[in-house]
Amino acid sequence: MRRGENSSRRSKIEPLVIKLSPADRQILATTAALFDTALAGYAEQLLHKQAQVIRRQSLTIQLSPRDFATFMKLCDHPAKPNAALRRAFQQSLGLLRGETRS
Repeated sequence: MRRGENSSRRSKIEPLVIKLSPADRQILATTAALFDTALAGYAEQLLHKQAQVIRRQSLTIQLSPRDFATFMKLCDHPAKPNAALRRAFQQSLGLLRGETRS
């Protein structure tokens, strides 16, 4: 296999350059040492964990008790679809079947 060919079979590890102030670097290095790990490995773990937290928070919707009650009422008793919703549904069925709009 030539270089760059079929790269989906191999995972690429790409470097990430981060500029830190000497004080921030010292804090991170000291903390990494407490975990008996290198600064780069510690920073990678920290970034990964924080990204997971942010992603989880962005995927979670919090509703007030009133909004939750409204949501549940609509789930139990959905409104009848209007003409625009019926058209959109028919169009999506066509797209799923591979039909193109003209």
